[in-house]
Amino acid sequence: MFQWVELKRNSVFYHNTITGETQRERPEEMGFKDEKTGRIYWRDSHTGEATWESEHWWTEVKVVDEHNRPDADGRVYWVNEKTKESTWEQPAVMGWQEWNDPVVSDSMHDDL
Repeated sequence: MFQWVELKRNSVFYHNTITGETQRERPEEMGFKDEKTGRIYWRDSHTGEATWESEHWWTEVKVVDEHNRPDADGRVYWVNEKTKESTWEQPAVMGWQEWNDPVVSDSMHDDL
Protein backbone atom coordinates (compact mmCIF):
# COMPACT_ATOMS: atom_id res chain seq x y z
CA MET A 1 0.00 0.00 0.00
CA PHE A 2 1.30 3.44 -0.95
CA GLN A 3 0.93 6.54 1.16
CA TRP A 4 0.49 9.85 -0.58
CA VAL A 5 1.66 13.10 0.92
CA GLU A 6 -0.24 16.29 0.13
CA LEU A 7 2.00 19.31 -0.27
CA LYS A 8 0.73 22.66 0.98
CA ARG A 9 3.37 24.73 -0.83
CA ASN A 10 6.95 24.68 -1.97
CA SER A 11 9.44 26.71 -0.02
CA VAL A 12 12.57 27.70 -1.94
CA PHE A 13 15.98 27.90 -0.32
CA TYR A 14 19.53 28.26 -1.59
CA HIS A 15 22.48 26.06 -0.73
CA ASN A 16 26.13 26.60 -1.61
CA THR A 17 27.72 23.21 -2.26
CA ILE A 18 31.22 24.69 -1.88
CA THR A 19 30.87 26.63 1.38
CA GLY A 20 28.00 24.63 2.92
CA GLU A 21 26.02 27.86 3.52
CA THR A 22 22.21 27.69 3.28
CA GLN A 23 19.80 30.61 3.17
CA ARG A 24 16.22 31.52 2.20
CA GLU A 25 17.09 34.75 0.32
CA ARG A 26 18.37 34.42 -3.25
CA PRO A 27 22.14 35.16 -3.19
CA GLU A 28 23.25 38.25 -5.12
CA GLU A 29 25.75 36.06 -6.98
CA MET A 30 22.81 34.28 -8.63
CA GLY A 31 21.38 37.58 -9.83
CA PHE A 32 17.86 38.91 -9.54
CA LYS A 33 14.87 37.64 -11.45
CA ASP A 34 12.84 40.14 -13.46
CA GLU A 35 9.23 39.22 -12.63
CA LYS A 36 7.87 40.43 -16.00
CA THR A 37 10.34 38.68 -18.32
CA GLY A 38 11.79 35.94 -16.12
CA ARG A 39 15.30 37.03 -17.16
CA ILE A 40 18.14 37.21 -14.66
CA TYR A 41 19.96 40.50 -14.12
CA TRP A 42 22.67 41.70 -11.73
CA ARG A 43 23.53 44.94 -9.98
CA ASP A 44 26.86 46.55 -10.83
CA SER A 45 28.81 46.69 -7.54
CA HIS A 46 30.36 50.05 -8.48
CA THR A 47 27.32 51.95 -9.81
CA GLY A 48 24.41 49.98 -8.33
CA GLU A 49 22.74 49.97 -11.73
CA ALA A 50 21.08 46.91 -13.22
CA THR A 51 23.10 45.05 -15.85
CA TRP A 52 22.71 41.87 -17.90
CA GLU A 53 26.40 41.00 -17.31
CA SER A 54 27.43 39.26 -14.11
CA GLU A 55 30.60 40.07 -12.19
CA HIS A 56 30.54 36.39 -11.26
CA TRP A 57 30.92 34.96 -14.76
CA TRP A 58 33.41 32.11 -14.29
CA THR A 59 34.36 29.56 -16.93
CA GLU A 60 35.87 26.15 -16.15
CA VAL A 61 38.96 25.45 -18.28
CA LYS A 62 40.61 22.03 -18.62
CA VAL A 63 44.39 21.98 -18.56
CA VAL A 64 45.86 20.95 -21.89
CA ASP A 65 49.16 19.18 -21.25
CA GLU A 66 51.30 18.61 -24.31
CA HIS A 67 54.06 16.95 -22.24
CA ASN A 68 51.90 14.12 -20.79
CA ARG A 69 52.62 14.99 -17.16
CA PRO A 70 50.48 12.79 -14.91
CA ASP A 71 49.85 15.57 -12.39
CA ALA A 72 48.17 17.74 -15.06
CA ASP A 73 45.78 15.08 -16.35
CA GLY A 74 42.20 16.10 -15.68
CA ARG A 75 43.05 19.32 -13.81
CA VAL A 76 40.87 22.36 -14.28
CA TYR A 77 41.06 26.02 -13.38
CA TRP A 78 38.52 28.81 -13.51
CA VAL A 79 38.68 32.16 -15.32
CA ASN A 80 36.48 35.15 -14.55
CA GLU A 81 35.42 36.37 -17.99
CA LYS A 82 34.88 39.94 -16.80
CA THR A 83 37.99 40.51 -14.63
CA LYS A 84 40.27 37.89 -16.33
CA GLU A 85 41.19 36.62 -12.84
CA SER A 86 42.06 32.90 -12.73
CA THR A 87 42.14 30.42 -9.85
CA TRP A 88 42.76 26.71 -9.22
CA GLU A 89 40.00 26.65 -6.57
CA GLN A 90 36.39 26.61 -7.72
CA PRO A 91 34.94 30.03 -6.84
CA ALA A 92 32.37 29.88 -4.05
CA VAL A 93 29.90 31.91 -6.13
CA MET A 94 29.61 28.91 -8.47
CA GLY A 95 28.34 26.65 -5.70
CA TRP A 96 24.86 28.17 -5.25
CA GLN A 97 21.92 25.96 -6.10
CA GLU A 98 18.20 26.60 -5.76
CA TRP A 99 16.35 23.86 -3.90
CA ASN A 100 12.67 23.32 -3.25
CA ASP A 101 11.76 22.32 0.27
CA PRO A 102 8.30 20.73 0.22
CA VAL A 103 6.15 21.47 3.24
CA VAL A 104 4.03 18.46 4.14
CA SER A 105 0.43 18.85 5.28
CA ASP A 106 -1.00 16.92 8.20
CA SER A 107 -3.26 14.84 5.99
CA MET A 108 -1.94 11.64 4.46
CA HIS A 109 -3.95 9.62 1.98
CA ASP A 110 -3.83 5.86 1.48
CA ASP A 111 -3.83 4.50 -2.05
CA LEU A 112 -6.92 2.33 -2.52
